[in-house]
Amino acid sequence: MPTSSFKLPLSRINLHAPPKKIGNDTLSSKFAIANHYNFAYLAPVNVGGQTFMVILDTGSTDLWVVSSKCIEDDCKRVPSYNETSSLSRTDKPFQLNYLMGSVTGEIAFETIVLGNYRISSQVFALANRTVGLYLSDTGHSGILGLAFDSQASIELNTGQPLLKSLAIHLPEDSRYFAIGLSRSNSGSSFTIGELDPEYANFTEEFTWSNVYVNPGQGQTYDFWKIPLKGISINETFLERLTESKVVDSPTPVAVLDTGTTLMLGPAIDVQYFWNTVGGSRQNSDGQWQVLCNRGVVVKVTLGGDGTESEYVMHPGDVNWMDGGKEEDGGDEWCIGGIQANDHVNSGDWLLGDIFLRSVYTVHKLETPASPPQLGLLSTVDIEQALGDFWAERGYDNTTIGVALVEKVKTKPTSKDGMVYGISVVLGFVVGFIVTVASLWFRSRRSHEANGTRSRVGYRRH
Repeated sequence: MPTSSFKLPLSRINLHAPPKKIGNDTLSSKFAIANHYNFAYLAPVNVGGQTFMVILDTGSTDLWVVSSKCIEDDCKRVPSYNETSSLSRTDKPFQLNYLMGSVTGEIAFETIVLGNYRISSQVFALANRTVGLYLSDTGHSGILGLAFDSQASIELNTGQPLLKSLAIHLPEDSRYFAIGLSRSNSGSSFTIGELDPEYANFTEEFTWSNVYVNPGQGQTYDFWKIPLKGISINETFLERLTESKVVDSPTPVAVLDTGTTLMLGPAIDVQYFWNTVGGSRQNSDGQWQVLCNRGVVVKVTLGGDGTESEYVMHPGDVNWMDGGKEEDGGDEWCIGGIQANDHVNSGDWLLGDIFLRSVYTVHKLETPASPPQLGLLSTVDIEQALGDFWAERGYDNTTIGVALVEKVKTKPTSKDGMVYGISVVLGFVVGFIVTVASLWFRSRRSHEANGTRSRVGYRRH
């Protein structure tokens, strides 16, 4: 009998796909891997005695791996499944469409090993053809979905998803999984039935919220989503977020999705966000860019009534140099971690890895005594994060970012338009002054170094 809980290390990999515009394709469970300049987190799963690295995806439900029958370029140079005596085929086809590609194949049953558990005759899908998923560029061989049963592409009367097969063997108080995503290539973890002590020791440390239930769909659950109560920039609250498209929801609804890289929201809200940040622009593809030296403190308020809490994002994920850097007229522009998409139909906002790297998240499954819940714990020390941000961007004076935060800490006490407008203008003025001072400081340092370097080396973390 295996130990009921276990931990798996996660590997962070870059998805070296060509840059792609975030288009108008509908985002749903069928579109879990969305956007350009991707990175993803992989976990090991054993299928029929063969181990594969698969993307860990809370935005879809099914498990699939590449079959040896897949001869597409997309499948080349990645480990693929070879048939064993324990494989049981069906005559049912499998198809799943993502924003950046698709997979087709067949539904089958095989012995699956994940962590301490060995499950005989577990349903999964063999991918005989994949398009646009860039498997060969990353070395991953499939996807392990962790969303709710209602989003499974494999019909439940055929077989239950792997997560559900594991859950029935766990004590009710241990029916959860936890995910911690690191900003470096190590330190990420995936646990089932236990917490990772590198992140937390007790469930009481978390802020808990019930997962949003779909009122118009028979009180069903589809994704790991909770109310989004607000967003602030340097303590200035964005008070005009678009009303929710979700039926009967008084606030926008956020979907937590490890299979998506960026944070996606309504176009009008994202424009409002970047205009408030300043030092930003949209390029010809509609992607938001921000001056690489613009450091801001962004907080996202999540949770239901009485359970809401603020979660600060790492400045290096809001202003994302990993996503690519562009030189233009002497300025350096980085990709914004928050981008626009008006077609997120599973909720209003999609919180991908850019946000999830700033929290440790526990996903509690439904039990007879409790609905499914999300527990969030902030993992960002903002002063340390700002210091790291400025070090990455090549500045010695790590107090620049902190000074910016201190100067705009007063949030509006009235909703009067004039008061709010003055607060925003003051934020822009302070940002402009700090940016000019930062550029002067860098220019002076560069002059003192006899013009040999315009910036010091940055470090990843």
